[in-house]
Amino acid sequence: MINRPIQTIPNHVASTRPSKLDALLAKVGIQRITDQILLQWGTNEGDVYMNSLLINDREHLRAGFPPHVSKAIFALIKLNETEIRSTGEHAKGETH
Repeated sequence: MINRPIQTIPNHVASTRPSKLDALLAKVGIQRITDQILLQWGTNEGDVYMNSLLINDREHLRAGFPPHVSKAIFALIKLNETEIRSTGEHAKGETH
């Protein structure tokens, strides 16, 4: 685990309760992953990225995350889905 402070939450994350997001990111505790989550927060791409962290689609086995990290990532996925619904991100680019 890296002991650097978590990156400041960008402006596009403002509608999510920062304290909950901060707490979950701190539980993940892996800077390169938390940076990517923040960069893609509130988007479908963020959803795809976080799900890819938990699903092994490679040919070789992966060690995986400790249970507390996986649990935090699952919670972040749910929070991101709420953010997407509240901002209408899911509708961008759709032609229905």
